[in-house]
Amino acid sequence: MVPATPPAEAFLDRPPDEQDLFGSPSQFEPGDPPDAMEEDASAPQQAPPDGGMDMSTVSEVSPDEEVIATIINALGCDGKSSRRERKAAAQRILSEVYSPPRITKMLAGMSAADLVPGLALDISCDDPLDGLPWDFSRSEKRDRARSLLRTQRPLFLVGSVMCTAWSSWQQLNAAHDPERHQQALVAARVHLQFLLELYQEQMEGGRYFLHEHPAHASSWTEQMVQDLLAIPGVERSDAEQCQYGASVLSGEHTGSPVKKPTGFCSNSPFLLAALSRRCTGHGGACSRPQGGTHILCEGKVAKDAAIYPPGLCRAIIKGATDQLRHDGYVRPGHVG
Repeated sequence: MVPATPPAEAFLDRPPDEQDLFGSPSQFEPGDPPDAMEEDASAPQQAPPDGGMDMSTVSEVSPDEEVIATIINALGCDGKSSRRERKAAAQRILSEVYSPPRITKMLAGMSAADLVPGLALDISCDDPLDGLPWDFSRSEKRDRARSLLRTQRPLFLVGSVMCTAWSSWQQLNAAHDPERHQQALVAARVHLQFLLELYQEQMEGGRYFLHEHPAHASSWTEQMVQDLLAIPGVERSDAEQCQYGASVLSGEHTGSPVKKPTGFCSNSPFLLAALSRRCTGHGGACSRPQGGTHILCEGKVAKDAAIYPPGLCRAIIKGATDQLRHDGYVRPGHVG
């Protein structure tokens, strides 16, 4: 168990509007198993802690819960069985933000997983309420996402904010069109602050988050990210995605490894342990079992590499599952 305390000094030193963004500091221990797990099964059922929906006491489904069910059904889960799973395993939900269904989609296809697939909110997906994309540049969509996540309260929240404005290429372009670059950076900071707000709510609820961004993106130097990393229990790990199967998907170099150095930030030590594989090859050579020479991650290769390879999704699921078992959410020998 890793204790984590939001850094009161770091957030209280912020301007009032940014203090509101992150909320007031409080103490918590991420991943504390629900008290009900320690009680006899015949004991009266208690209200669950802030880690999942109490589906057993809901006589009428709220609009937000209907939307949650619709989004999860789109992953390929049967509506009735999905609801039964959420009722029995409300403490074990994993959701994604700024991400098309990747990890959640893989979970939906696993018959005996300890995790339950939750929301996947991304601009490539539509909000069932109005049929419009989850465009988080719009305040109403940020508010809708907050409402859904507060209803669902996933134990794990995986986030991967837009990276265009933070890339090294954009830093070079800043010299040619500084005004346009500054506008893009302001917009990107809105997205990043929103994502960090969701992480803060995860931690204040004793739950977990995973933040992913290119290892050398300038976003890591933003003060708000530095403040996040300063929270006790929050750490960063680095990995190369070639070690998780990232490769060229089409063209003459199909199958060649794509290194793609990536940074991960989390308050879950088991997630970070699963996301720390480094490439030890030299001179462009890849140390993956099948070898090969790294292909530069640019153009279509970079676009394709934005999709997590299956090996990376499996590593995230493994890390989250290891955290579940360590925290006592899943008893030894328990399946599903």
